[in-house]
Amino acid sequence: MFKKLFKSYKTPEQKKQNRKELLLGMVSGVLLGLSFPPIPLSYLLFTAMVPYLIVLEKRNSLAEINRFTYFTIFFFNLITLYWVGSWTKDADPFLMIAGSVLMFFNPIVFLIPSTLYYFAKKYFSKQYAIYLLPWFWLFYEYIYSITDFKFPWLSLSNGLPYLTSYIQIADIIGSYGLTVLIIYANIFAYKLFFDYKNVKRCNCKFAVLFLSIILIPIIYGLIKINSYEKSESKITIGLIQPNINPNKKWGIR
Repeated sequence: MFKKLFKSYKTPEQKKQNRKELLLGMVSGVLLGLSFPPIPLSYLLFTAMVPYLIVLEKRNSLAEINRFTYFTIFFFNLITLYWVGSWTKDADPFLMIAGSVLMFFNPIVFLIPSTLYYFAKKYFSKQYAIYLLPWFWLFYEYIYSITDFKFPWLSLSNGLPYLTSYIQIADIIGSYGLTVLIIYANIFAYKLFFDYKNVKRCNCKFAVLFLSIILIPIIYGLIKINSYEKSESKITIGLIQPNINPNKKWGIR
């Protein structure tokens, strides 16, 4: 009776495909996490979302899209936010609880762009919806940065500090513009992979678009850096960072 009640209606092929897709989601989440400081692998950001996009376009219902998005982003959050809980011997247990809650709660807000993508896919088409995803992601980052729950730590542009020549263009497009460029780079890389897999040829249009997103900001940045003139004026800055464990200071045990 219980076997019938909990019987799986998925075929072995469907189960295998589901495991493969979950693996792709995990890979995407891990690559996004490895793209962020202090790991100097910022260049991974430009292709880290490709495994996620491969599966995203296959999902049809809102529940399927959001479940997969949450699964992917959870690993992204786990790698980049694990330190928030201050997992040390003398850490405040409430701080550790708060850090754990953050890792499970924060991926929920990433469902904003995936939900908007679902409606765009439903009312327009899958072909065009994916090109709107960067703007849906931009909307999520902006909204998340101005609410009482603001936590812009995982804005995609924050993963680029090691690419100093690339981020110079932020003086024109801002950090949100960098986020849009990152996601479009991933989309064009995905389209390149998709076309090559299906028709066994490289789509020059997507190759040019991908390279343009990478090279144009770098060229601009190199010009900007090489034309920089050091100012003769000086300012004095003071920075204080107390190295005191608050738990011991206030007698918390």
